[in-house]
Amino acid sequence: MLKKPEIKSAPTSPSADSDSALKGKRSIYFEEARAFTPTPIYDFDRLVPGTTLSGPAIIETPVTTIVVNPKDQAMVDEFHNVRLFVGAQE
Repeated sequence: MLKKPEIKSAPTSPSADSDSALKGKRSIYFEEARAFTPTPIYDFDRLVPGTTLSGPAIIETPVTTIVVNPKDQAMVDEFHNVRLFVGAQE
């Protein structure tokens, strides 16, 4: 029988800063802009709960890549999930 995993929440910080997770920038093509756009690239493991990113942005994780399109926002919640808010910047 598998042991039930312990899921722990972490406190969120309204002043969480994404600068420490910034890996660099790359030109990424976004259909909305119809052009390559300089886009910040973030390391998921260094994002803390409460961090909010405005698109365009890329979040690289060990298992996937998360694209935050222009006009969208991403927020890291207390369980270290990335929540996307489509059209949050319109």
